[in-house]
Amino acid sequence: MMTSRTRVLYCESLRNPLLGVSGLPALVAIAHESGARLVVDNTFTSMIMSPLRHGADVVVHLA
Repeated sequence: MMTSRTRVLYCESLRNPLLGVSGLPALVAIAHESGARLVVDNTFTSMIMSPLRHGADVVVHLA
């Protein structure tokens, strides 16, 4: 739930444990309409997906 105090929306581009794909354009819109930043964990799809091209503000890759 987004509130006026929400500053960051965090998601995975490919979600565990079922490997569902996040709807990045919708998440970007939700975050930016609320004045928050979208941070995307792109660990599993770093070679095939670029969340920055979809409007994400920060992309992280975990080791």
